[in-house]
Amino acid sequence: MSYDPSLVAIAAATNDALPEPLWLRETPTDDDPVTQIAAALGRAAVTFDTDARDLATIFGDLAVAGGRHLTTVLERATVQHDNLPAALTGLAIRLDRFDRSREHLLTLYAMWRRHRPITLEARRQHLLLRPYEPRCGMAELTTDESRLAWWVCPDRVAADAFAIPSRTRSLVGSIWHSQQGWQVTAFTDPHHLAGAGHLVHQLPPADTQDAACRSLLRWWHWWDSPGWENRTPADLSAADRAALAD
Repeated sequence: MSYDPSLVAIAAATNDALPEPLWLRETPTDDDPVTQIAAALGRAAVTFDTDARDLATIFGDLAVAGGRHLTTVLERATVQHDNLPAALTGLAIRLDRFDRSREHLLTLYAMWRRHRPITLEARRQHLLLRPYEPRCGMAELTTDESRLAWWVCPDRVAADAFAIPSRTRSLVGSIWHSQQGWQVTAFTDPHHLAGAGHLVHQLPPADTQDAACRSLLRWWHWWDSPGWENRTPADLSAADRAALAD
């Protein structure tokens, strides 16, 4: 997993994009029950992370062993029971523990989340590139000087998921909301906005904030693709425009 399993579970269940376990910033005190919840959440996250990684290792081992036994069944119509992984016998117990650990984590997170914001700065937020799908990564959004537009910076998981070139991985452009939807401007350096029009690309509007961010990442993936030949947004076909924010 690219993020801690606890952060993945929270994102998949709540759509909250957490770049780090924010509850660890709290110091438990006797007079603040929320800090006690944060401490319990921290312990639950450690337990869940361990359970998830152990289970991933078991499934990895079973995948390798399963391939060998599948070959034996297909080629010799037999199974060598003495070579079955020991983990297989305790898998049901592990799965039950994993489910209970996940439920406990999410319950504590919901309790903590009712009292604490996950956006600590008004001019900075994080967003999953696809709602409830942490495998696609997240973007950090920071407001520009006007506080009307958001600059979009993908994290490593998002950059890898959308296969964007390394030179564009720190900044992919900006988005801002209008009556026509989310306006999307692709650029990799704010200085280009002042006088490098050929390096600034106004993309089609998007319906949602996350779709606008996906448009930026997909644009730069296309821009670096063989055969793109410096096409502009005006050259996009109807299918391209539909796929841009998909």
